[in-house]
Amino acid sequence: MALDEESDKAIKPHWLVLCNGVIVMVLCGILVWGSAYESGKMSNVFVLCGSLIIIPVMIILATKQFDSIHRRNPDPARFANRIYIIIAVFSIFAFVSNLIEGIRDEGFSIDYLIYYLRNIGLWFIGVFAYALFCIIVNLRWTVKLEQGDGVRDCAYSIICKPRRYRLIWAFYAVLAFSGFLAGHLVGEDIRFAEHVDRVNWLPETASNISYHFIRDMTAYEFDIQKEDFLELAKSRFWKVSEITEPFTIKRYTWVGNLINQSEIDLSVIDQENCWVVLDQGYYYEKQSGADFTAVGYDFLKGRAYYCGWHE
Repeated sequence: MALDEESDKAIKPHWLVLCNGVIVMVLCGILVWGSAYESGKMSNVFVLCGSLIIIPVMIILATKQFDSIHRRNPDPARFANRIYIIIAVFSIFAFVSNLIEGIRDEGFSIDYLIYYLRNIGLWFIGVFAYALFCIIVNLRWTVKLEQGDGVRDCAYSIICKPRRYRLIWAFYAVLAFSGFLAGHLVGEDIRFAEHVDRVNWLPETASNISYHFIRDMTAYEFDIQKEDFLELAKSRFWKVSEITEPFTIKRYTWVGNLINQSEIDLSVIDQENCWVVLDQGYYYEKQSGADFTAVGYDFLKGRAYYCGWHE
């Protein structure tokens, strides 16, 4: 009896292992629900395919993390570590590949590096740092379990009964289903507004703003002084040029067949005037794979136009 108690004490998980396990299971739950929610909207095939990968991986990671701690088993701990390693490698690969693509499109500059880090890069760095932390914590826990003379008994018998353990799987399955159902009920993310004073991403000098956001397409137009527009273009890395021949760009009134009458009253939208042709001003266009960005500025009206399609 004393030997059993001594062995049990020898493989007691450190508080850091327990806290990290709880955090991982919570994060996995958030990712499972969020991925299922986005896929439930059925607005983007890439999101749907990504969810079919993310959801099962997160469920497996959460259950293996639970199993390694509460059942004191080194095998799932090793398995979880492999997933953490894959996540760490993927985050570095995504960081580098997106940076290379951005430099290829926008050119190398300190300003762009700062912009990239603030908007994209820090997310990948954060994922890599936490995955590395999990690898270290899990590796130490795995070594501790392997040195426990083959003890594999569950630390908390009430939690680890087979039926209770299956509840962990059922919990994440319910999360996935509820997320998918919520996304399906909410439907596509559709926003439409006219003549508003402010939106988050535009400077305070922009006014009389109208826009639509439908699926992966956005279109804005707004009044702004030429100097302020050029400053905005610089901050967004739009390499604008002066218009030398008529430049055509879609307006926010273009909705095509992306929405139906029940979602937005199309009668209030001037669909007959859904394009604008600029003769004097600035323009910018960029095509990168399925992503497309067009920007225009009208000297005579002091009005800017933005249209973007992003997969």
